[in-house]
This record gives sequence, C-alpha cells and structure tokens, in this order.
Amino acid sequence: MRYRRLVVAIVSIALALPAPLNAQSGPQNSDLALGIRQVDVGNVAAAVVTLDGAIRQLTGAKGREEELSLAHLYMGIAYIELSQFERAMAEMREAWANNKGLSLDPKKFAPRVIQAFDEAKAEARGGPTNAKVAPSPHVQPAEKAQGKKGGGGSKALLIGGGLAAAGAGVFLALKKDPLDVDDDKDGTSENQGDCNDRNAAVGPQGTFQFSNARFETASFNCPRGTNLPDPKIVLFDGLNNTCSTAAVLSVSATVTITTVSGTNNFVGQAFTFANVAFTPNSVAAAGSPATFRATIGLVCSNPSGGGGTFNDVSGRITISSSVGQVTLTTTNTARTVFP
Repeated sequence: MRYRRLVVAIVSIALALPAPLNAQSGPQNSDLALGIRQVDVGNVAAAVVTLDGAIRQLTGAKGREEELSLAHLYMGIAYIELSQFERAMAEMREAWANNKGLSLDPKKFAPRVIQAFDEAKAEARGGPTNAKVAPSPHVQPAEKAQGKKGGGGSKALLIGGGLAAAGAGVFLALKKDPLDVDDDKDGTSENQGDCNDRNAAVGPQGTFQFSNARFETASFNCPRGTNLPDPKIVLFDGLNNTCSTAAVLSVSATVTITTVSGTNNFVGQAFTFANVAFTPNSVAAAGSPATFRATIGLVCSNPSGGGGTFNDVSGRITISSSVGQVTLTTTNTARTVFP
C-alpha cells in the first residue's frame, strides 16, 4: 500500500533544554533523527535498529529525557506497523515515563497510535486501559503548562509529528491506516468496501459481463445407421468486477441451421431449448473470471448414410443471472457430418 504523507510544521515553543535543537539539525541525536525519518517513510524494520541505538545513547543522559521519550515513542510506532503490539505498548509506556507531559496531537498522529499511547499511559498509571482518543490539545507556553510561572513541574510538550524545541521547525510525515488509502483512485478504499484496491475497474461500482460464446467442438460425425445424441457444447465467459458473487440462474438456447450441403432446404430452421444444463452456477467477486459450459441436447439421425453431406448451425444463448439478463451469439458455427 502507498501512504499519504501528512506533513506538519512544528510550532516553535520555548523550552529550557540544556542544548537546544536547531532547524537544520532537528533532534540532537543523529540516530534519533534518522530513526524518525525511517518511520516517516515506512522503513520500520530499519527504524527499530536505529532507534534502539538512539535509546541506548540517550538512556541516563541528563537533560535528554524528552529526546529519549521521543525515541521510545517512534520505536512504539514502528512496532505497531510490525504488528508487535506488546513491544509497542512497552515502548509507549517508556515514552510517557520519560516525559509525563507528552501529548499526541490527533490531527497529526494516526488514531491507532494515539489509542496505543493512551492505553499505555493508563497502564503505567495503574488505571483502566480503554482510553479514548483525546481531542486535539493546544500548544501552551511552558510556564502555563506547569500551572504556575517559574514552577518546577514537568513541561507539557505537544508532539505534532516531531520534537518541538526553541527555534526548531521539524517536518515529519506519519502514516495513516493503509486500508483508508484509495490506491486505485476509483473513489473507494478497502475500508469503504473496495474488494480489489489494485484495480480501478473492480469495486462496489464495478460491472459484470458475459461474453465470447462459442461452440466447443467445431465438427461432429453422425455414423451411418445411427440415431444418437449430438450435443452441442457452448462455452461462454463471465467476468465479475463487483464485490458480490454473481449467480447464474438459467440458460436457454436457440440453434439455427445456416448451411445444408447441396441444398438450401432447411436453412434458417431454428430449434429452441428452454432449460439448458450449464456449469458452474456462479462467478466469484473481486474481478474473478469464469468459463461456463452449456450443453444443448441435439440428436442426429443417419439411418442409411448421407454420402458425406453436412449441416452447419449457429447458436444464441440467453443467460439469466442475479445481475441481469444477456443474449450472446456464438462466434463460430458447429458442423454435423453424415458419412
């Protein structure tokens, strides 16, 4: 799946960090900056390795708790993308433990990331783990967030896709749920009901069609002195570009004589069959094809030998299905030879 990039310009807020970040370098720790970029572009397996190095470097470093918190946060996001949810929750708990003022902006982070962080925070506090996504918080000056001017409480840091610090403008991109992305640009994503998001022709708005009716066997010999079945097998194709299985309800057929060797007698004579046996009886959804086989029960009679004469016939079949009715004409003719 492709991911739509949600690029966020981080608001600069005044925080008293021992070594402020600058707009050019982003986070001071190079492994942290690289790990964030790797998560940003979806290279989460590499991000796990890079962020692990950043966490090792930042753990125990005085005044680097906010960077350490950010490293754990993005490690948690990487583990979510890798479907390693227990590890993700552990990293989210560490992110909060290292910066209890950490808050995620729901306008910048995917809902499942915010939900995981909120639940991890609730677990760390010993409370219930059914936290809901919080409304979008607002950036506050550090003094106001502490509750008193110049107080000693923890600073409230609003993370909007990166680390906010004095003079820093960090640009990051976060992934949304891949199933919300309309990859084939047909107006619906997989979460909206698209059963094949790789093909714009397939989806809830897709069509169903039957086509290419043809006789399976071009010629049949009717032996001298016999009166026996001369079944004409008609093949036809179905293509289901909808998201529901299509059922074939019935098939009828008309066979018309087009040629009689040596004479024009009987040319144009037609035989109708109301209920023709066919198989299969449905076409699966999501762009699935199927080839149907309908058997028309003709009989040939050659009691005394025909001297090598023959008849040619064309066919028309009418197919009734759960998506409507259509009539097809065979693209070839079928011949019966009387030796």
